[in-house]
Amino acid sequence: MLYLVAAMAGLAVLIIVIGAVNELFKDGLWVFLWRWLSGHNLHGHYYTDATWFHKGRIVKHPTRRVIYWHHMPRIHRASIRLVSTLLAVCIIYGLVSDLAATVLALEIFAGIGLSALGYVSYRRTHRTIRHRRTVNPLASALSPLLRLPEIECEKALSLVPNHHRVREGKVGELALPDHFQSGNAMVKTEVENLFSSRLDTDVDFDWRTRGTRGIKLIMIAAPKPPTMVPFEQYLDAMEACAPNEVVIGLDRHRKVFTASFNLDDPHWGFSCGSGMGKTTFLLCTTAQILHNDANATADVIDPKQSGFDEFQGIPGFRVACDPLDAAEMWAVVESVYDEMMQRQAIRKRDKTVEFPTKIFLIDEVNTFADIMRDHWQDLKREMKNPPTGAPPIWRKIARILWMGRETNIHVVIVGQKLDDKSVGGIGLRDSLGFRGLAGFKPGMWKILIGTTPVPRSQKQKGRWIYSDGQAETWVQNLYADTEFLRDYAMQRRAIEPTGTIPHDMPVTDYDAANPSDDALTTDEIFKPYIIRELGNE
Repeated sequence: MLYLVAAMAGLAVLIIVIGAVNELFKDGLWVFLWRWLSGHNLHGHYYTDATWFHKGRIVKHPTRRVIYWHHMPRIHRASIRLVSTLLAVCIIYGLVSDLAATVLALEIFAGIGLSALGYVSYRRTHRTIRHRRTVNPLASALSPLLRLPEIECEKALSLVPNHHRVREGKVGELALPDHFQSGNAMVKTEVENLFSSRLDTDVDFDWRTRGTRGIKLIMIAAPKPPTMVPFEQYLDAMEACAPNEVVIGLDRHRKVFTASFNLDDPHWGFSCGSGMGKTTFLLCTTAQILHNDANATADVIDPKQSGFDEFQGIPGFRVACDPLDAAEMWAVVESVYDEMMQRQAIRKRDKTVEFPTKIFLIDEVNTFADIMRDHWQDLKREMKNPPTGAPPIWRKIARILWMGRETNIHVVIVGQKLDDKSVGGIGLRDSLGFRGLAGFKPGMWKILIGTTPVPRSQKQKGRWIYSDGQAETWVQNLYADTEFLRDYAMQRRAIEPTGTIPHDMPVTDYDAANPSDDALTTDEIFKPYIIRELGNE
């Protein structure tokens, strides 16, 4: 019975083989040999648009399912068939002439072949897994953008092995269809955003839309900023800065990155996680402002009592840093506001007057907001009909933000979470023209910047990303010893020291009574706590 089954199976296989041979040779032996040796499909049909020297990109088979063989250039298929034919002839000749040596050689080559097959299988499996995680989702998202089927997008997209570990050079490429409109900037932006959000590596894009070998997009691993930028090595760049411009650090191309207060919205706001170098950034900025302008001043609110202690005593610098003394912080804001109003009064009489730079810094604004809220609650207990809403000190800060530009007064606000609540809940963030983040979460990026895709936060201390409303740039901030920064800030000081703000410092309420222009003189305006030039008393 067993032999009968085997005989029937063998007969069936023989019939199938004969049918296949007849089908292959139906166009003649010479046609079959030509198709075999030239790499053409044995049936004479074209499955893809592959040519002699170019891979196939478009599937022509009705089922739309073809194997990789049909996408290979014809010269490759011809070479493989020719080599395999010659190899078969050599094996047959060897078996006839020297059986033992031929069998030994076959065993050796079989071992090598099995090892190579295992390695290739591993790579293919790894590639399949990578495709499922990265390429397939990318192809699905690219399909409507490129107006191609997903399977075509998969074939058009190629990523280098371990692309997520590439730090230099090519990461991958995308073969663009012939109908792609190379001048469509919107589609290009969408494609770039897609890759930026899906790839594990930051990349730059090289659009090669001209050439005879097809148009394509090359993705290149984006360089990283340096890990440290010593302040003292870039003093020449700081000296070359325009007024109200400071050196921030180096970008990923190791070019000096500067920021300016000469903007339509000349105020800065930054949201930075703990340990990302907020205080160092503020110290470097303050030192440059005080150094570059002999009459510049800086007023600082620092609730965490760190960093600015070394700057105490510098002419033109004062700080309120006691978290238990909310009145002192409140007075700082009132002082800056009063100086702004006094400068406005001077400007009314003399349109040509130029004021020295003044920066008003609030570090740890979240803590500051909490302190102001508690202080306002204490003040309201002493009032008969206390007003409702946010502490009125935020209205003073708002007016400084709205009106400070005309009098060369600029605000820098830094906090761990720069949401609307942290700045009084009255929409002050819209006045912050230059913004930055470090150690951030996607939600904070969407609130403060709002562009897509959301970049991945980098953990390097001092690594911030800045936005001027037009472009975003990763920068490694300057770093310096506090003592060095103090010495740098002390140079060119031409004004007398103001020290810390006294508790009984007089404050003019310009909301209640705005003095007339005739009642003000320059000396009166700048006495007793507004900065004066030496020798002008």
